[in-house]
Amino acid sequence: MKVCIFTRSIFKLGGTKRVITMIANEMAKEHDVTLVTFDLPELEDRSMYGLDENIKVEFLDSLEFKDNKLSPGGLFRMGCKILNNMTGIFDIGSGEVIKSIFFPRKVRKRYISYFNSKDYDVIITTAGYIMLLAAISKDLKAKTIGWQHNCYDAYMNQKSLLFWKKKTFIKKYVPQLDRFVVLNHYDAEEYEARMGIHCEVIGNARSFVSERKSDCSAKKFFVAARFVEAKGLDLLLQSFALFCQGNKDWTLVIAGDGEDRLAVFDMAWKLGIWDRIEFTGIINNVQDYYLDASVYLLSSKWEGWGLVIIEAFEMGIPVIAYDIVPIDVLITNGEDGYIIEKFDTEKFAAAMTKLANDEELRKSMSDKAIRKAERFSIENIYALWYNMLNSLE
Repeated sequence: MKVCIFTRSIFKLGGTKRVITMIANEMAKEHDVTLVTFDLPELEDRSMYGLDENIKVEFLDSLEFKDNKLSPGGLFRMGCKILNNMTGIFDIGSGEVIKSIFFPRKVRKRYISYFNSKDYDVIITTAGYIMLLAAISKDLKAKTIGWQHNCYDAYMNQKSLLFWKKKTFIKKYVPQLDRFVVLNHYDAEEYEARMGIHCEVIGNARSFVSERKSDCSAKKFFVAARFVEAKGLDLLLQSFALFCQGNKDWTLVIAGDGEDRLAVFDMAWKLGIWDRIEFTGIINNVQDYYLDASVYLLSSKWEGWGLVIIEAFEMGIPVIAYDIVPIDVLITNGEDGYIIEKFDTEKFAAAMTKLANDEELRKSMSDKAIRKAERFSIENIYALWYNMLNSLE
């Protein structure tokens, strides 16, 4: 089978890129796989997430395929997009207006011509390009799969993100895809009930296997996250500040970077906890940081899956997280971590204190976490992809 995975970027840091690489590598064991991306060719780095050398990569020129924003029509459509984002005024009828604004005919024809010239059997796309693939799916020779990497609420209800104010389009065109993949049954139920869209449920696999495990003796909390609103670092710092009032020993290690960097730094300073936090920036040796920690903290306000939870479990670290979709699919409350009522920073801090004060409890949770990680092996997850691809033939 000739498979195309179409994504905005594959050679930049990010959980989605890592997950795509893992699935692409498994597919390449029995299929002819091509990654199509808007990355610049000079960014190619197969070592970043271990992209298989047998996988072909095609680099598209964004100027060739995207709407010309400087043309009169492009400027008009840009204005319409801004207006719709603010008011939803064009989210009406059968979704044809949204289709014309976001994917004008010339743009659709360019993509249709390109994909059909490649004779792919299956085209898989992610995130915002799900809308594009849905808009042109009836004109493609290949079967089409949309692959969602965040939760229903983030896609549909978070301002300015992806499907925001485009419900009429989603209802009409996403069902025209041959398959629509979501990460958990909660999202599948939401799409079915609210949009009448049937979904395939396939979670994400653990991104690595480690012989080494944390012994949960270090007095350190660990977080790996982008510095953006979704990750709830403001909530995390509030909880850590409360925790520090009763604990003088434990520290917090935060790995990552992002657009909210300065706001996070400023908040840590104002809360008086700057000297208790190590900000590492972007790291490549994440496993070493898991090994040197005893508890993982996930303060996200929304998540599609929570891959870091599986990573933490693989390294033998219990996790504290808020009760957002799909955390209860991953954490068994009180067994391998704690699920805290959203977004109660005091209860989050109390859970931190409980685990910090009880090393035996941490080690007991660690054993359960390691066993839980086995469920999310790449073999188990790819088996679902294998069955779905075969069902398309």
